[in-house]
Amino acid sequence: MTEAETADVNGKAAVDTAGEKETGPSSSVRFTIDVPWEDVEKEMDEAMAQYAAEMKMPGFRKGKVPVDMLKSRYREAIKDEVVNKIVEKAVYEKIETDRIRIAAPVEIEKLDSEEGKGVKAEVAVEVFPTIELPELETIEVEIPSAELKFEDYNEEKQIDAILERNRRQVPVVSRGIKEDDIVTLKYQSKILQTKRMTPKKTARFSVNEKEEFEILDLYKELIGKKMNDSITLKRTYPDDYKKKPWAGKELEHYITIESVMEMKKPQLNEVFLKSIGFEDEAAFRKKMKEEFDQYNRRQVEEKKVKTVMDKLTDIIAFTVPRAVVEQEAARAASQYPHNMLSFRDDEQGRAYMEALKKETERSLRVSLITQAIVEKYKLAVSNDDLEKEYKTIAQKNNVPLKDVRKAYMNKENKENLEQLRETLLNEKVVGLLKETVKIKEV
Repeated sequence: MTEAETADVNGKAAVDTAGEKETGPSSSVRFTIDVPWEDVEKEMDEAMAQYAAEMKMPGFRKGKVPVDMLKSRYREAIKDEVVNKIVEKAVYEKIETDRIRIAAPVEIEKLDSEEGKGVKAEVAVEVFPTIELPELETIEVEIPSAELKFEDYNEEKQIDAILERNRRQVPVVSRGIKEDDIVTLKYQSKILQTKRMTPKKTARFSVNEKEEFEILDLYKELIGKKMNDSITLKRTYPDDYKKKPWAGKELEHYITIESVMEMKKPQLNEVFLKSIGFEDEAAFRKKMKEEFDQYNRRQVEEKKVKTVMDKLTDIIAFTVPRAVVEQEAARAASQYPHNMLSFRDDEQGRAYMEALKKETERSLRVSLITQAIVEKYKLAVSNDDLEKEYKTIAQKNNVPLKDVRKAYMNKENKENLEQLRETLLNEKVVGLLKETVKIKEV
């Protein structure tokens, strides 16, 4: 603990810094707010006058309620409101004045407001750590050469991958249905216990054993069938079946196959090449090789930078704010709710969340170190940097430069501009690391 030092906040509340940044389960700042009672009385009088001007009470017209009557009835409630307001204001003035980088909501650990003696609040707030960067020129990392080598270029394999990514649905005319075909079904069902017919429905189904459909075990019934075939089948559904009207009942289903489609790779011909922006096959093959080489170069550079950042996270000791880890991990989990629903028990769920928190903490470490590098080396994205990137985007997408510039400068797309700035800033950090840190292949 450092010796308490007192600061004046707007001439009203004195702030004692009773303990600056601590290292432990979390980094926090603690300080004390002291408010003289005369300041509380003054605020209370102002609040009473405002309430008196607005309040209605039996026997009095609006705005004519005596202040003394308000004091006798509502003094404690108004005092609590005023105390909380004064303390909150003093706390955030302290945070702003001292430029405390808060990482979580402020916590009032203790609050005393004795009549006539003033207000004293003991405050704690979790903060982002101050990161002491080593001199980057002194850092050396070793990377096994094997980790920087990638598979040799295989033109036919690359072509096949591109054709695979451009598969399209085409009708199946004569053959029977095979796995992964896509069928359109028209069907109606009868609940045999009541003889009640369900409404007719049309639905698409990917013929795959793992694909779910409301009719149980439909996959095996479709294999080998053809378009326009009709199928009648019976199913008994378990008591806990997800489709509640069918749960515990026996049904008969009447199904007609209206269409059958398959996902088919295109031919490498002039029609396909033009559809993806190439005039001839030679230009396509050349571009494909260039992109493969560019991808591998990016992979090498990303591996180098990741190794450097791993080294920095290992040698720079600081505490990541626990509240931020919890918040970011919860946000990540909410983006993929099906992950949480797939666990067999609570223990699996807890293990998943702990792994997610660990991954989140590492990501936050990288982010905080990156920000520290930006601040230490005064990196920034200039208007010239943005203009250069606008030109790159325009050329790559074959659109007018003015349209790209207008899209990013549009106030409604402010978030896109901020993301672009962040990307360019990260590129500056990467460039600095590559220039200053010694990277050695072994």
